[in-house]
Amino acid sequence: MIKLYLTLIYLFFNLSSAWGQYCGYYFTSSNFVAEIGTSEQSVAHPLRLWSFSNSNNCRNARMYFSRGNANNYSRKAFSGSKTVAYNLYKETALNNILKDFGDAGTNEYIDFRINRRFTFYDIDFFVKVVDLDSVFSNGPGYYNDLIEVKLYSVRANGQEVYQTSTYINIQIIIPRYAELSLGPMGSPHDPSSTQHIMSFGNLSTGKTAQAALNVKSTVSFGVYMSSLNGSVLKKGASEIPYTINVNQAGHRSLTNPGQSYYITQRNISTPVNYEVFPIEARIGTMPSNPDTGEYSDVITVTVTPW
Repeated sequence: MIKLYLTLIYLFFNLSSAWGQYCGYYFTSSNFVAEIGTSEQSVAHPLRLWSFSNSNNCRNARMYFSRGNANNYSRKAFSGSKTVAYNLYKETALNNILKDFGDAGTNEYIDFRINRRFTFYDIDFFVKVVDLDSVFSNGPGYYNDLIEVKLYSVRANGQEVYQTSTYINIQIIIPRYAELSLGPMGSPHDPSSTQHIMSFGNLSTGKTAQAALNVKSTVSFGVYMSSLNGSVLKKGASEIPYTINVNQAGHRSLTNPGQSYYITQRNISTPVNYEVFPIEARIGTMPSNPDTGEYSDVITVTVTPW
C-alpha cells in the first residue's frame, strides 16, 4: 500500500508540472491580402490571442515571425520565378523587422500582456507593401509567401516556453492598372492632370490644335473617345465641324454625340514612366459667315486596361 501511494503522488506531480507549462492559448490570424498602389503602404494586420490559464507564468506572451520562403529577412512573395519584396514590422513606422526565435534581438519580436483570461485580444503587426513603380516590369499577378508565427509564454523568471504556432499566407497583388493624363505636347505625365483645353485661336478651315495623351499601364489597353456635340464646335445654333487624330492613326469624326469610339490600342504594357499618344484636332470646312464668338466641344478620353 505504501508503494502504491508513493506512485500516485509521483504521477500527480508530473501531471501538474506539464500543465503548468501549457497555457491553453488560442492563437490565430486571417490571411493577409493587399493590393499594390502608387505609393508605399504600411498595412496593419491582427493576430488574435486568448488564454485559458490564469497562471502568472502565462500572463506574458511573445511572438516570433519566420523568414518565409525567401529564407532570410529580406522577405519576398513569389509568383513563379517573379518576386515582390515585402517585410513585417513591429510598428506602423516600419522601423523594426520582426524575426524568428533565435534570431530576434530587442524590438524584433512582439510582447503582449494578458490581463484577463477567457478574453480575446487583437495584436497588430505591420506589413510593408512596396509601390507600383518598383515592380512595374513584373506585370499584374498574385504573389504569395507563408509565415509561421510562433507563440511563447514568458515565465516570471524570464524563461520562454513554446506554446503554439499559427500560419499566415501573405498575398500581394499587382493590379491590372492604367492611368492617363492630358496636357500640351511635351508635358510630363501627371495623373492629377485630366483636363486640357485645345485652343485654335481664330478659326479657319484646316487649322489644327495639339495635345498629349500620356498613358501609364501595367497591361495592354485600348483608347476610346466620345464627343459631347458629335465632332462639331458649337456656339448656340452655329456649328463648325472638326476631326480628331490620335497617334497619327488618321483623322476621323466622333459623329454620334455621347457615343464611345475605339481610337487606338497598345498590346503590351507601357514603360514605367509613360507612353505618349499625340492628339491633333483639325477644323473642317468653315461655314460661310459664321457667328463671331467662342465655339466649343467636350471630348471624353477613356483608357481601358485589357
